[in-house]
Amino acid sequence: MPQDDPMAGFARLLPGLKADRRTAAADLDVLAGKIEAAKSEGRKAEGGEAGVLAARPQDAFSVLAMAGIGPAADLRGLAPSRVAGPFIDLDGRRLFVDVFEAGKLTPITPKGQAAPLMLVSGGSARRTRDQVSIGIAAGTVWIAAGLFSNKAPADGWAGLPVRRGTARFAAAAASGTAIAAPPKGEIVLELGYAPDPANTCPDAAITAPAKLTITIDGGKATVALDGGEARFGGTAHTVAPTEKVMWNAAENGLWFPADIKPEAIDAAGIDWRVASFDAGFRIARGGWLIPVVVNAAPQTLPQASTSGHWCFALKGDPRVGWVGLDGRVRITDPTLLIGQGIFMLVDRNAAADPGAVTRFDLWALGAGIAGRQSVTATLAAAGAVVIGCAGAGRHFAMAEARMAERLACPRDHAGRPVTTRPVTAMVMIAEEAGRLQADLIATGFAGDPPGSLRLVVENAVLATGLPALYRVSGTVDADGVIRAGTLDLVFGLLNWLPTLPDPYVSSCAGGLPLPQAAAAASGG
Repeated sequence: MPQDDPMAGFARLLPGLKADRRTAAADLDVLAGKIEAAKSEGRKAEGGEAGVLAARPQDAFSVLAMAGIGPAADLRGLAPSRVAGPFIDLDGRRLFVDVFEAGKLTPITPKGQAAPLMLVSGGSARRTRDQVSIGIAAGTVWIAAGLFSNKAPADGWAGLPVRRGTARFAAAAASGTAIAAPPKGEIVLELGYAPDPANTCPDAAITAPAKLTITIDGGKATVALDGGEARFGGTAHTVAPTEKVMWNAAENGLWFPADIKPEAIDAAGIDWRVASFDAGFRIARGGWLIPVVVNAAPQTLPQASTSGHWCFALKGDPRVGWVGLDGRVRITDPTLLIGQGIFMLVDRNAAADPGAVTRFDLWALGAGIAGRQSVTATLAAAGAVVIGCAGAGRHFAMAEARMAERLACPRDHAGRPVTTRPVTAMVMIAEEAGRLQADLIATGFAGDPPGSLRLVVENAVLATGLPALYRVSGTVDADGVIRAGTLDLVFGLLNWLPTLPDPYVSSCAGGLPLPQAAAAASGG
């Protein structure tokens, strides 16, 4: 949980919030009601009441702490049950409030331990002198990740969608779902992964595992996961049942390695749409991966989304290019992820050719403005590259880069076009429904070189830091020009320098004497 009490933080924040034109007035009443309920001493959250509230900015690429209560670490990877907003705060920032309902899962806890071993939907228990048998209803099952691997995070949870299941344990001398410690028993789960949606990627499809059996003895688990199938590159790969489980730190999940033949994959034969490869790969190893939610408070797990996908480690080092890229990038021993709605090739240390850049000309700003906007993203010598397909037919290529832009407008005080200072960014080129979209998004400004710039406005000089390009987003035409889109810049205000004696204009940081300000305004 955040260090500050979330309800107390929202009690401070609420009086300054205003609804904008898209906000239902009832949303503010919802927040007020949650806060008032939390003030009732000795009252615990019931089903349908909010257990946690978290504020977030409208821009998903920002990091924002609201009233001292940033996003709770316990909520990472969880899905809110309701989103209230957007609201406008006293500083004019637009934000949403995520509402996480307390929800109900039945904990199965070894006697004498505070943390549950697992949480299940339903959880009707039948007890005898020596055994407790728990029927698991359709829904979700969350199991402590440490049960499978001592390398998994101690506060991690592995989520599984289930159609039904049973859990039988040696009984503790207690009622309900309390079990003996250390736990001993068997869990049998009929898994309920959704079918792979059609048209995610024309060249890939999966069949998810259907059954998982977990045998626990002395607190240690052995598993049996039945097989499935993954098809990509024109070849179907049948996966044999596995009895192993490992912690995969790179993918932050539990990996069930499977017996897969090391067949060759013709990467050039897969329709990547926005990317092209000059060679292929072969399979080194593969298995089913279950992502782990870390730092989640058990009461918030009902809102977490469960997922799973095939994870293949590949061998090979082809070179790849994509729309807008001058040069090529070498992909070495990447990971291929195939699951419900995803098909992604991931290399966290791809090597770009020296000087490889993704460059786009931007829209013209109107008659009388000479020059054209342009944005250049220089790929990292060694950085992350992700290529694949997500959703129904959305193909993309994404890479780390250093990004800067030449602006035809605004101009500096001498009439020169402004060039933004470079920032670290992610470049994503995507195609969906025949349209090509480019998004270049800054991921941080730390360590960027300082600088300054003077812009002329009426009766004053506005002195700012060098602008940083925050985001460029738009549709790419057939000739590689972004003619329709949006551009966001970040200016750090340093000084407002009046050039006329005006009682209604003042400097925000001392400023220059008026004669010097006048000289600055004329370019002196």
